[in-house]
Amino acid sequence: PLTLTLIILLTVFYVLSNSSLLCALKQGTVHSRYWWLVFGLCLGCLLLIMAVFGIPLPLFLLLLYGLKACELLHFPEPGQRNWSAVNLNFLLIAAIYLITLGVLALCQGGSVPSVLSDPLLRPVSLILLLVLNGGMDLFLSRFSQHMLELKTDFRSEEARLFVQFTALSVTFVLLDSAACLFDLPALLVSLFLIGSNALLLLMVGLFIHQLSIIREEAHLETEYALLESSRSRQIRRTEALRDSAYRDALTGAHSRLYAEDYLA
Repeated sequence: PLTLTLIILLTVFYVLSNSSLLCALKQGTVHSRYWWLVFGLCLGCLLLIMAVFGIPLPLFLLLLYGLKACELLHFPEPGQRNWSAVNLNFLLIAAIYLITLGVLALCQGGSVPSVLSDPLLRPVSLILLLVLNGGMDLFLSRFSQHMLELKTDFRSEEARLFVQFTALSVTFVLLDSAACLFDLPALLVSLFLIGSNALLLLMVGLFIHQLSIIREEAHLETEYALLESSRSRQIRRTEALRDSAYRDALTGAHSRLYAEDYLA
């Protein structure tokens, strides 16, 4: 009962932190009267069912992905930004959860299926998942301005490749979780879950960092083009002023200033 109560409380904490992040990215209050209550109830029911009955891991992650899709697609935005947000949010949750399962299996000296079948370790893994992701959402909400700038990247060819990469990564995570359903060496499965998902998070972070570099370079190129255009206009204006000083406006003949400069 204590662990289930803690899961419920942490679900509320996670929903509130997620709402804070989404409101920060929207630069205002998200106008949806009952949405967060419905989302919290659905997420809480899913986590409680997983904690009490232990549904298969791929099915749990698939249901979680559907829930995250309903959450983020509820607030429409143009283009592919929604799906990139859904995929990134799910990848963060799923990868951390699989890494947590692998670490618990190594600490226990057993296998990941034994952790999922343990009535104590299974809720503990969900509690760790909620704490880590709730804290991550609160941390990201403090840097919402940088994330808003990053949203402008999702218009380039590199950004479309990133959306495709996140979609493939979601498929990889779902297939990765299926390894827990088979009778495989326990140590190998635990190390594979930890290593593959840590590497996946690293690749996502490097991809986002590269998008930021591309955006910064594009901004610098735009600023350089503006400066070159301003410099060209200034040169033309200087030449026009010099020509007007060297020639008489009425006759067009060279002036005394031109002769003095020419002889100097």
